[in-house]
Amino acid sequence: MMLSKSRYMAGRQCPKRLWFEVNARERVPEPDAATEAIFEQGHEVGRLAQGLFPGGVEIDRERLGWEGALAATAEALARRVPVYEAAFAFEGAACRVDILAPAEGGAWDLVEVKSTTSAREEHVEDVAFQTWVLRGAGVPVRRSLLCHLDSSYVRRGPLELGRLFALEDLTNQVAPALAVLPPAVRRLREIMALPASPEIAIGPHCSDPYECPLISACWSDVPDDGVFTLYRGGRRCWDLLAGGALHLHDIPAGFPLTDFQSIQVAAARSGTAHVDGVALREFLGRLEFPLHYFDLESYALAIPPFDGVRPYQQVPFQFSLHVADAPGAAPRALAFLAEGDGDPRRAFIDAAREAIGPSGSIVAYYDSFERGRLEELADAFPEHAGWLRGLSPRFVDLLAPFRTFAYYHPEQRGSASLKAVLPVLTGRGHDHLEIREGGAAAREFLRAIDPATPPEERERIRSALLAYCGRDTEGMVEVVEALRALVDGQGAGI
Repeated sequence: MMLSKSRYMAGRQCPKRLWFEVNARERVPEPDAATEAIFEQGHEVGRLAQGLFPGGVEIDRERLGWEGALAATAEALARRVPVYEAAFAFEGAACRVDILAPAEGGAWDLVEVKSTTSAREEHVEDVAFQTWVLRGAGVPVRRSLLCHLDSSYVRRGPLELGRLFALEDLTNQVAPALAVLPPAVRRLREIMALPASPEIAIGPHCSDPYECPLISACWSDVPDDGVFTLYRGGRRCWDLLAGGALHLHDIPAGFPLTDFQSIQVAAARSGTAHVDGVALREFLGRLEFPLHYFDLESYALAIPPFDGVRPYQQVPFQFSLHVADAPGAAPRALAFLAEGDGDPRRAFIDAAREAIGPSGSIVAYYDSFERGRLEELADAFPEHAGWLRGLSPRFVDLLAPFRTFAYYHPEQRGSASLKAVLPVLTGRGHDHLEIREGGAAAREFLRAIDPATPPEERERIRSALLAYCGRDTEGMVEVVEALRALVDGQGAGI
C-alpha cells in the first residue's frame, strides 16, 4: 500500500482514479498504442539523459525487488557516484529518482527527466513529491532539477547531449509545494485504504493534466452528441451541464452562443444540415484545374533521428495525390511511401516534384500542416527551396468551408475534421481500413522499417499505409464533388 509517485500524481488529479489503480487495477483500461508509444519514447529519453551524468550505477528494481532496490541505493550513495533509478521510501510514500547526482558538501542534485520540451505545472508537483521523500529519508537534496529536451537543438552529426537536453532548476518552485505534501500524502493513503471507491463527479480534471483511463466508465452517461460537442465550448460545456443541459437541444434560449455554436445547436434541433450555398460557391470558385488533392504522413520522434532535425520535428515519409485534370475527368492516383530506415526526406521531395504539376490548385485538408512540412523541407534542403516554397500559394484548404460552418451536419458532432465530414457527405469514411488515423500511420511506418519486423509483416503494413493515405485524398475528391452537388441543387436530401 505504498503511495508511489505515479499513484500520488493520479490521486492529485482524481482520488477515484487512485482508488481504482490500487484496489481494482483490472478495471482500469490498459494504455492504448498511442500512449504506449509515448511511454517508450520517454524511456528512451531517460536512458539517453543518463549520459549527462556518466559513471553512475543503475538500480534494477525489477531484478532486485523493492527492498533490494532500497539497499542497493544506499550502497550506491555511499560510493558518491551518480545513481540512476534510485529507490527511496518515507512515511508510506516511495519514489524512484531518474538521476541522483553528487553535489558539493555531501549533498545531492535530484534530476527528473521528462521527454517534453519545457517544464509544466504538473512537473513541479512531481519533483516536489520526490524531493519530500528523499529529504524525509535523510538525503540532503541541494537542488531539484528538471531535465527536458531543448526544442531549439538541431542535430548535426552525433547527438550532443549537452545541447539536446536543458536542465531547469525548479528548487524555488518546489519549495512552496513541499508544505502541502504531508497532509496530501496522508489523505491519499486514507483513500487507498477505503473499502469502496469515493464518488467523484466528472469535471475538467478528467483530462487535466492527462486524460484519465477511467473516462470511458465515468462518462458512460454522457451522450456522444451532447453539450460537450459544442464547438469550442470550453468552460461553457460545464456551465451547461451544471444547469441541467445534457443534449444540445437542451440548451436554454438566451444562453450566450457564438454564431458557429448557434448554427450547430440549430442543426441539432432540426436534425438537418446547415448549408450556406453562397459561401460554398465562393469556396469552390477558388479551385483551379488541374486539381491536386494532396495529403502527407509524417512521424515525430523525441530524439532527432537525422541531421537537420529538431526534437519532435515532423519527418514526412509518405504522400498520396489524386489529380483531376479537368472538370468531370476521373482523377489519377499517385503515391509515395519511403523504404528503408534512412532519412526519407530527399526521396519524398524527388517523388513530389515528379508528381505535382506546375499549375493548378493543391487541395489539402488543414493545409497549414502540409505547408508547414514543405517549409521545413525547404529549410533542410535549400537546393529545392524555390520549388517547395512556390507550392504554398497554390494551396487551398478544404477544411475552410467546414471550419466556418458554411456546411454543418449534426452528425459531425462539433468536429470539422475529414473523418467527421466525409461520412455525412458521402456515406463512407475510413472504418473499413486497417489504419484509420495519422498517429497509427506513423507508428506502423516505424514498425515497418524496424529490422526486427518480418518481411511479410512489413509488406502488409505498407499496403495498409498506402490504403489509408490514399483514402484521405480520395475522400477529398468525394467531398468536393458532394459540395458541388449541393450548390447545384442536387444534394437537397443530404
